[in-house]
Amino acid sequence: MYPNLKAEMARADISKSDLARAIGKSPATVSMKIAGQCSIEIREAFAIKKAIGCKNVSLDELFAWRD
Repeated sequence: MYPNLKAEMARADISKSDLARAIGKSPATVSMKIAGQCSIEIREAFAIKKAIGCKNVSLDELFAWRD
């Protein structure tokens, strides 16, 4: 699970459907990626960061893993 990603999505009012469009995947796939059920590719991580618009947050911080 990526709590920082979820928090940044909420701050930016970005839905899973919005992220799905940003990375060219289905909303179901995005849900699985956010839940940690499948991996997030580096190009997807950059696209997600750009879609959210969190310029002051590093990828490491945005995708910090929590159980």
